[in-house]
Amino acid sequence: MTDDNKKALVPSIEGFKMPTFDQIPNVGLYLEQATTFLNEYLELLDGTQLTSSMISNYVKKHLIESPIKKQYSREQLAYLFFIAISKTVLPLADLKVLV
Repeated sequence: MTDDNKKALVPSIEGFKMPTFDQIPNVGLYLEQATTFLNEYLELLDGTQLTSSMISNYVKKHLIESPIKKQYSREQLAYLFFIAISKTVLPLADLKVLV
């Protein structure tokens, strides 16, 4: 990576901070609520956004468990953070082994 590329990355990741596990809501979030919550943190990382259909596909591919009563738990949201960040450098097949 060139110095120019590194300098270009700094503004996008400078304010990036992941929530601690305790900062993730302990109540179930519906799909749209989960997407909004996740993307509030991920928006600082260019190209690392999640959509409702992406999350639904992760459930279908068994990367995360199915929501209970259509609500995503704290653990599932933590996994989704991991998937969203890791998918930029790993193929989904490899992610499935990790989660």
